Amino acid sequence: MSEQSLKDFRLRVDAMKALITELDQTILNPEARDHFLSFPKSNLREAEAFLADGNNHTVGIAGPALALAETRLVQVKKLVEKYGRNIHFGG
Repeated sequence: MSEQSLKDFRLRVDAMKALITELDQTILNPEARDHFLSFPKSNLREAEAFLADGNNHTVGIAGPALALAETRLVQVKKLVEKYGRNIHFGG
């Protein structure tokens, strides 16, 4: 992975960390917060672990983990914008 690609990847990781923090503080219902954010948090941890390893092969694997986190967080953000901070899921 080139130096620029690595820098871009780190910027994406930082942006996702910021969005997770924002959503973590926005979603009021603890069960909904855990339901909606546990998967992207896990994917982000995987991406960061691959990145920390520094091996070009493992950094390449980190891309899909980060992409999954990004996709899920965009979906959650849209849900919060549509349904508000008190979002919950049925049961």
